[in-house]
Amino acid sequence: MLNRQNLGKRFSPSDWHGSNQAHFSLSQRERSSAADCRADSWRAVKEMDSKTRNRQNENTKRLGKLGIDLLDAKFSLSGMYLTLLKAAHSWQSKTLSKIMYTTNSEKNCSICCR
Repeated sequence: MLNRQNLGKRFSPSDWHGSNQAHFSLSQRERSSAADCRADSWRAVKEMDSKTRNRQNENTKRLGKLGIDLLDAKFSLSGMYLTLLKAAHSWQSKTLSKIMYTTNSEKNCSICCR
């Protein structure tokens, strides 16, 4: 019986109060640290979101400029293609005229028309 009575009085009220204060103090520090961590995380999220938006805007602008450059190149090539077609047609017409002239004049040729 004596042992049971002594078990209840193993810690004094001041020991309990000191232990509770230490635990309370530790939990306050942990809460403060967690709040700081949350705030840092939120700032990092906002910073990365801002950087991502800026990069997306820059890339969109660059793609827009590239699209315009490609259209300019396309129109330039189309113009060159039309110029080449006209030149080819002109050359073909001249060549065809020469062939027709040569063919008509060679009808009476004794070398190739046997």
